[in-house]
Amino acid sequence: MNLVVDLITAAHILLKSMRPTMTSYRSLQLEPGLDVNTDRHDRPPTAAQEQHRPATAHWLDDSFTRLYLACLFLCGSVFMALAPPLQAPDAPAHLLQAYTLSNLSAVPARGGMIDPALLDYIKILKTDKASQTLGKVTPERIAEMQAIRWSGSEQFVPLPKTGFYLPLLYAPQAAGLAAGRVLDFSVDTSVRMARAAAFGAAVLVLLYAFSLAAPVPAVLVILALPMSVFQLASVNLESMVYAVSVLSISLFANVATTQRKCGNAQLILLSVSVALLGMTKINLTPLLLLPFAAFLLCRQKRTLALGAAALVITLAWTIYVFLANSYFGSITGMPTRDILAFYLHDPLAFLTVLANTLSDPPHLRGYSVSFIGALGWLDTIFTPAWYSLFWSLVLASFVVSLLYSVGHFRLRYRLLLLLCAAGDIILIFVALLLTWTPHPATMIEGASGRYFVPPALMTAYALGAGATRWRVVDWLGRGLALAMLLTTTYGTTQLLAQRFWLPPATATTGSPTAVPQAAGPEVPAPAVAEAPSAPASQAGLMRAGPPLQRGVTQALAWPQEASASNSPVVAVGIMFGTYMRQNSGEAELRLINGDGQIHSYAFSLSTLEDNAYRIFDVHPDRYVKAEIMALTGGGPSVWQLQKPTGEVLQSCLVYVLANGEQAATVGCPPPPSVYP
Repeated sequence: MNLVVDLITAAHILLKSMRPTMTSYRSLQLEPGLDVNTDRHDRPPTAAQEQHRPATAHWLDDSFTRLYLACLFLCGSVFMALAPPLQAPDAPAHLLQAYTLSNLSAVPARGGMIDPALLDYIKILKTDKASQTLGKVTPERIAEMQAIRWSGSEQFVPLPKTGFYLPLLYAPQAAGLAAGRVLDFSVDTSVRMARAAAFGAAVLVLLYAFSLAAPVPAVLVILALPMSVFQLASVNLESMVYAVSVLSISLFANVATTQRKCGNAQLILLSVSVALLGMTKINLTPLLLLPFAAFLLCRQKRTLALGAAALVITLAWTIYVFLANSYFGSITGMPTRDILAFYLHDPLAFLTVLANTLSDPPHLRGYSVSFIGALGWLDTIFTPAWYSLFWSLVLASFVVSLLYSVGHFRLRYRLLLLLCAAGDIILIFVALLLTWTPHPATMIEGASGRYFVPPALMTAYALGAGATRWRVVDWLGRGLALAMLLTTTYGTTQLLAQRFWLPPATATTGSPTAVPQAAGPEVPAPAVAEAPSAPASQAGLMRAGPPLQRGVTQALAWPQEASASNSPVVAVGIMFGTYMRQNSGEAELRLINGDGQIHSYAFSLSTLEDNAYRIFDVHPDRYVKAEIMALTGGGPSVWQLQKPTGEVLQSCLVYVLANGEQAATVGCPPPPSVYP
């Protein structure tokens, strides 16, 4: 009953916000020094205003943005209910960093004191990635998670991957964990409280930010993307980074579009916000320009002092963690400072590597997919049709946002936000080149689409000023924002339910010669019943996996030896069974490296040979996961090693390393040679 009341109330608010006779569509006097935000204060018209008759302006007003955020919170809550905790890249490391803030034991760039019970809890949920299973939520798993209680003891744990983040933005997660310990809740309940606290805090920050500067449709559409909502509703740092980024831009937009005296509180909050972002994500340091731009507007010395303080503190922190953290040298093969010196001495080398990266189709495809949504441990992927739909809504929202141009958000301030967005993107690649890419590099590795959400938000705010003269454009903007929310909720709910709760699609297993049949009269299968000959193995029985089905992702058991090798993989072979027929359709192999970068390779199912390996030349990288999906058609199976119970042990794979070494799954028939 409460849900019905809430839905009726939400519908009433939506209809009220769209009625042209309501006060949300106010008469705006456009004259120098006045903008859309000024009209919200209902000032009496001046003599100058009387000379300029009203030009109707419409914006995504407070009632609509409140409705939007309520729907966003509802959508994220559904995601939190469907996805178990820690099902996002680096989520365990973020959770541990938040815990060190909750007990005030964080040592910058080092680590902190951690309750061993939390480590045990993480081990349960990390089995999804380590074993590369589907990781379905079962009653046994739920009971195991809920049985872990806080031990009351702590031990020092190094946190090299997140230790260089200023931990203050983990405050909501830390508060949730601390409350769970104080109330003697289980570790599982405490972690879920931390996730809910982070999401709730992010939504509240967005609510305040939208009250300062009305967002254009592109901002709302970006925040409603599956990846954005999934990150907002996680324990990861991105939840607060996205929200505080919007707050910083809104504070600046409020100052830039109003000609009233700059308030001390807003100027202080602007400087604090950009400093927190700069000390948390080095790629967001371009936002430190905003306080200085505010000084040019306000002409107040305290604004300049606040901006200078934010800059000095951020630089000091960056230098400290740069010198104190040696973790990334183990990844790149060289100390970070030496790599930086190399590219400072030869800037052209950096431009060459950057150009190679941005012109590489697999990299660009990976950015495109993960910007929209590669959920879970980047193993929960939409079908291509969904990505096309999401991108259509994003591009349409940017076009509509160009028409939100009423007000005095001047061109130079828009260009400043575009400059910050460009600087953010460049620093993303610089940081990954220095810390995550083996040196010397030909392309920059490790970038994920979720990193580009803040610069996309900056670009969206730069395009529009928050209001439009045309009511139809205003309605279209509202419609796009709600359409993205509905599309994300519907599509992602199905995807997460299938990934974590529903059993895998049933299909005939066994030898590929047993052709799966649709409902109807029985048809005799082809008369070859034996699997191809393979060496004797104690590891398991060689059987065919389920046939590929359109839109269904199958995880391949990637060999740990390939992940642990210091030499990158340059070729991969997969043993298929075609059921003694030529199958039609297109499929895609996806290889995922340790940072979640996805490399995709499309191939035709009609080219596969029965009981033979299909060899793929791949981008040299150290991969940790592999999966395959039929884009159209279907039919073939991947050979596997299975226990008698049907549990998958290994996929029949062969891989080639850059140093020339070749290896195949023990127990599967190896190919004569991948490369003679």
